Amino acid sequence: MIRGYVITPNADADLDGIADNLVDYAGLDYGLRFIAEAFRRFELLSSQPGMGWVCRVQQKDLEREAV
Repeated sequence: MIRGYVITPNADADLDGIADNLVDYAGLDYGLRFIAEAFRRFELLSSQPGMGWVCRVQQKDLEREAV
């Protein structure tokens, strides 16, 4: 089994935008901590794919969506 994750360019831009807003409103430390925590969580989730709960969304177009 291959573990890991892929961050699409749009997702990367979203993360950067959130971090930039945090820097503007709360300071550099918060922006950097946000990015570090996001990547730490991505690593955790990718190493334990069974973690969390099963999504029970009933919309067909949302059953499998790459983010």
